Amino acid sequence: MKINKTLEDKDVIVLYKYLCEYESCLKNEYGQFNIYDEKIKKFKNDNELYLGSINRKDDKKRAVKSNNFLLWKEGSLKSKKSSVDRAHALLRRIRNAFAHGNLIDNQNGKFHLKDADDNGPTLDGILSYSLLYQLIEELKKTNNKY
Repeated sequence: MKINKTLEDKDVIVLYKYLCEYESCLKNEYGQFNIYDEKIKKFKNDNELYLGSINRKDDKKRAVKSNNFLLWKEGSLKSKKSSVDRAHALLRRIRNAFAHGNLIDNQNGKFHLKDADDNGPTLDGILSYSLLYQLIEELKKTNNKY
């Protein structure tokens, strides 16, 4: 796995555990998470975290103005009328960034996450170490099994 800036051992362990949890538990829970949950809205506001679509120009403009942001392929939060489980998609994109060696330690207290598939970018974001771990936990809590 190529990592541009080496992750600290503690981060490798936490992220490896998440990768294993995703593969063994979360992967098959599509449709069971809710990014529109009031606790997620409060979490975003309290932490000044911007979440949006990597495909929307407006989201990209807003994201770069934020200290912490994640943009992902299925991230458009404009319309709740969708069969897309955006929270699960984000959990998958975070997993992919780590598994593909695209989760980079900026060594300034933040991670840079990015990933792509054959059709282009699927994830881009910068957020603090602790905020990434907290976000994963908050997203998981929107599924009643966790």
